[in-house]
Amino acid sequence: MKTFNWYNYSGCSGFGDMITRLSEFYMMHENQDIHVNCYEKLKNWENIDFVRKFVLSQPKNNVIFEYCNEVKQVKNKEYYRYNLEYWPAKKLWKQKKTKKIAHWFSTKMVTWGHGFNTNFIDQYEAKNFDKVNNLKKIFTDYEFIELYDISKNRGDFEVIDDKKVCIEKNMEILSDCQLFIASEGGWTHISRSMKVPTILHFNHHDKENLKKIYERFEIILNANAGIALDERQMIKQMSNFLS
Repeated sequence: MKTFNWYNYSGCSGFGDMITRLSEFYMMHENQDIHVNCYEKLKNWENIDFVRKFVLSQPKNNVIFEYCNEVKQVKNKEYYRYNLEYWPAKKLWKQKKTKKIAHWFSTKMVTWGHGFNTNFIDQYEAKNFDKVNNLKKIFTDYEFIELYDISKNRGDFEVIDDKKVCIEKNMEILSDCQLFIASEGGWTHISRSMKVPTILHFNHHDKENLKKIYERFEIILNANAGIALDERQMIKQMSNFLS
């Protein structure tokens, strides 16, 4: 059994980040038994441990994680690339045309560590978008189902404060939907690990950030993922995915 060290990577601390890093780690070492010393902040370690137990499927090889109660910073972007396939989730997309569209849009301002503003319905869009009501009027043959969340920090969602139960219920919804549309975040990482067709939405008002967004995210898009920067693009992308 080989031993590897997992270090803290500044700016990479979200739930979705841990899904990305674990996916990378599992794929790099899937043919060997490994023991991992985790030098992370406690909150990050809790996210890693949760993702391992309840989100991503278990590797066939023996992988042992040990929390070291000490933080060490990574010196490079080890185990954090954007152009990767996700490790399969415990529950996968059923690939059925169910006429169901799952959605989750952040309606409160959030700024990531790398400076991207992911607010979906800001003061410019709130009046003419009214959450997903416009989309419901266009895609009348489809049932729109909003995901739950563990808090109202990102919007006025129906809350399930038990994290495990919330994840399980949302993964069941995602597995049965035909398409998932959402603000970029933890739920879009989960949906893509489940192989669910996913459209990620980014705020389109900050032109400088748009360049960064495309530089980082265009390389991960494939037949099951797309980006929409406004309502017009969202409608076009949805029409393509649902055709």
